[in-house]
Amino acid sequence: MLGVPAVAAAMPAGLEKALAIPANNRTGSIEDVEHVIFLMQENRSFDHYFGTLRGVRGFADPHPATRPDGRSVWHQADLLPFRPEVKDLGGAFLPDPPHGWNDGHAAWNAGRFDQWVPNKGVQTMTHHTRADLPYHFALADA
Repeated sequence: MLGVPAVAAAMPAGLEKALAIPANNRTGSIEDVEHVIFLMQENRSFDHYFGTLRGVRGFADPHPATRPDGRSVWHQADLLPFRPEVKDLGGAFLPDPPHGWNDGHAAWNAGRFDQWVPNKGVQTMTHHTRADLPYHFALADA
């Protein structure tokens, strides 16, 4: 785990400046909130990048959806999520799975959630670890 000085030294100057601005705390209530930012990604993108980070259910979810055969949705075509053996995985190009209507519904398979690999490809089961991510993602887990 990184200490505050190490994290601060790794931050871009603009981010460091933004974090130095005191929080709006006039009333100490929800009324002080001026902006809410939502990070939205498709499910695979979230799990692909953040699924192994501390504090994220991701692959450690104790209650993932189950398939009709009783196995978790993490089991696809006898393949579990894996980190590909690629040099510099954080900077490597991994093919993006298709995002079409037909392949999406075929992967979903009327709620059985068991056809991801045949319809989206093996790359749909890959993930990164914290060490693979650019520092601005990894710092959030420090």
